[in-house]
Amino acid sequence: MNQNGKIVKALSGFYYVLTTDGQRIECRARGIFRKEHITPLVGDEVTISLERGKGMVETVLPRRNSFVRPAANLTSIHIYQPPTPYLISYTVFCLKKQIHLTHIGCGQIHLYHLGHQALLHVCGPPLR
Repeated sequence: MNQNGKIVKALSGFYYVLTTDGQRIECRARGIFRKEHITPLVGDEVTISLERGKGMVETVLPRRNSFVRPAANLTSIHIYQPPTPYLISYTVFCLKKQIHLTHIGCGQIHLYHLGHQALLHVCGPPLR
């Protein structure tokens, strides 16, 4: 029986998927992903199957965007950084990825994935 859901956590080869009916299921990815060089990311919409109480990621649905820091399908980013030349690079990056950008303050690099939003604390070179 296949179900749709979203990866909400990834840890040591295990993917925790929140299904459309509200269940949180621990899953592994099929070996075909490694062969095809596909890495499921937090935020990916996926199809999973349940076999003997164990979840398996069957397919990763198309992404809107993805990050070098593992996250996908973001719609907005909030940057905490004082105005610097790097802010222009982050703005261009977000425009390319079709992500709404909000500039707010200062901090270090951290990415917190919250559904379709992310909080990105940055100080350093531009993202790629």
